Amino acid sequence: MSSPAWRMVLAAADGPLLQTLADHLRPILAQAPHAPELLAVQHPEQLPPDMGTTSVVLMAAGPPLALAHWRDWLQQRQWPYQVVYGTGTEAMAQLAHALAADERFKALPGLRAREELAPRWRGACERCADPACEHRLFSQLRAS
Repeated sequence: MSSPAWRMVLAAADGPLLQTLADHLRPILAQAPHAPELLAVQHPEQLPPDMGTTSVVLMAAGPPLALAHWRDWLQQRQWPYQVVYGTGTEAMAQLAHALAADERFKALPGLRAREELAPRWRGACERCADPACEHRLFSQLRAS
């Protein structure tokens, strides 16, 4: 078996949630053309020392101190990471959305990209009256 082209870390302080998500995710990732090696860990100290910069998906479930420890560790190493919220089925859906946004996983079964929200207004600006839109417009005009 050849070694994976890259690694992805799934991090969660909640052990049972971590195991459930990793078990759900492995068969999906295995279908990717260049499937990553998935490392599911509860603590950063569990990662191999030769990791190098790696994509990390950090699950927000669990004790706040554990999440803060992960964030500090990742920021010190300047590793890219994405925080995913939720537990159970909600966590699986949020994780699928997060991974679907990655170009390497486009069109994999089991991963659904979020449907973007339609803009609230599609008419002429002079009839909009959306305060957030007006604020953006005038902020951009003042900055130029």
